[in-house]
Amino acid sequence: MPIEFRCSQCNQLLRVPEASAGKNARCPKCQTLMTVPGAAQAAPPPPPVPPESSFAWPPGAGPAPAATPAPSTPPEPKNPFSSVNLPAGGVPPPKPANPFGERQAGSPFGGPATGSLNPYASPAASVSGATYAPNLYERTGLPWEIEKWSIGCWFRTFAIILGSPTRAFSIMKHSGNLGTPLTYLLFGVGLPIAALALIALAIGILVVIAIAISSQGKTEVVLGTVMVILAFAGIAAMYIAMIVVSVIVSSFLSSAIYHVALMICGGARQSYETTYRVTAFSAGSVSWIQFIPYVGLVAMMIWLIVLLIIGLSRAHEIPASKSALAILGLYACCCGGAVALVITLGVIGALSGH
Repeated sequence: MPIEFRCSQCNQLLRVPEASAGKNARCPKCQTLMTVPGAAQAAPPPPPVPPESSFAWPPGAGPAPAATPAPSTPPEPKNPFSSVNLPAGGVPPPKPANPFGERQAGSPFGGPATGSLNPYASPAASVSGATYAPNLYERTGLPWEIEKWSIGCWFRTFAIILGSPTRAFSIMKHSGNLGTPLTYLLFGVGLPIAALALIALAIGILVVIAIAISSQGKTEVVLGTVMVILAFAGIAAMYIAMIVVSVIVSSFLSSAIYHVALMICGGARQSYETTYRVTAFSAGSVSWIQFIPYVGLVAMMIWLIVLLIIGLSRAHEIPASKSALAILGLYACCCGGAVALVITLGVIGALSGH
């Protein structure tokens, strides 16, 4: 049952869910911050006053004395959102329109409902001196984490991550197993490579057919062409295997570097697995961009950095400024080191030439 208590400053009657006991609450009238008492500590309602007819004067005792008028006190302002201020007919007044959208169950300002959201709580929480927005979504998991793996499931997860990264990494699970994000990453890297391989295979078959028609039955020409195509297929298979190994190693290594950067910035509120899941889901969603001619690699890196900043912020539930500081600072150090290395090698080459 809901907990009712009064504000310690303005005596406003507040009503909160029973699950909010012990949490901070802010009075909507005077904005005073207080702690919600437990159900046993809440002030009980005043005893009901019996009706006037129950105070019968004893018969034969003469006329009843005039009632002493009670001191006039200003009426307490009514709370339009409380069910204790119903009109005489018992029908609650119509709820005022919410300019921010229709309110859903469990959410004071509309949007997804959460079981632990306190409608009178302060809109921000303090962790180690930093203020961050709480997670407004339940961590139900991405489609790839809760459904059977398939190409359709991959595309549904891909659409959520790229279309609404804040929501995607807010519902992503903190832990589970490393195989789930790793498989998503391999799907993301392998799908465009498989598409290119199918295109190359179709072109090779067309080339063999064209040579067979133009050679007018010369078997050695056709066999030579087939051998070249098979050799090309073998080289492509070795190349794909090297890509898979490099993706696995680089994903674990880069996640470790990102996690260390978060620890330095004071933003690693979850384990390394959470950072790895953000890295794998982000990289698996943007890896196809690198195959765009001319600008693909640069566009992929920019989009990856944006997803990492948003994902680490929502997954570790820290301010976006901390995740941005960790990621951008890390890339700035890497770029600065690369520039310093190039300058050093240039200087060494110039000196050796003299």
